[in-house]
Amino acid sequence: MARRGCVKLVAFDLDDTLWSTARVIGRAVEKWYKHLGIIAPRMTARFSMEDLAARSKSLLTEHPELKHDLTKVRLRVTEEACVESGMEAGDIPAKAFAEFIRWRSEVDDLSSLLIKHKAPTLLSSNLNILIGP
Repeated sequence: MARRGCVKLVAFDLDDTLWSTARVIGRAVEKWYKHLGIIAPRMTARFSMEDLAARSKSLLTEHPELKHDLTKVRLRVTEEACVESGMEAGDIPAKAFAEFIRWRSEVDDLSSLLIKHKAPTLLSSNLNILIGP
């Protein structure tokens, strides 16, 4: 009989596995759009947050292969909206996305999550965070 090793790691994708991310993502999208209003006011004068969400949804319908790369979707939609607003996109998409990620990383309840699930360490490769002993 083959000897089985002990389990050394159990990994979960934290997004909507251990907690709902809707509130965090919603806040990050609002902050992203507000930041766009500062760095690309012509774009936000032309496109509402809802318009940009609809464009993202349309892009995902046209390119279903992007459904696992929402970063690329957000950057592309921002770039296209800049151009359609008569602006050079330049580094606007990257700057706006950096603001989104900053707020996407603001998760209020990681400490209680560690205790609730008796998890010694939580890691997010997208956000470059490691929480634990």
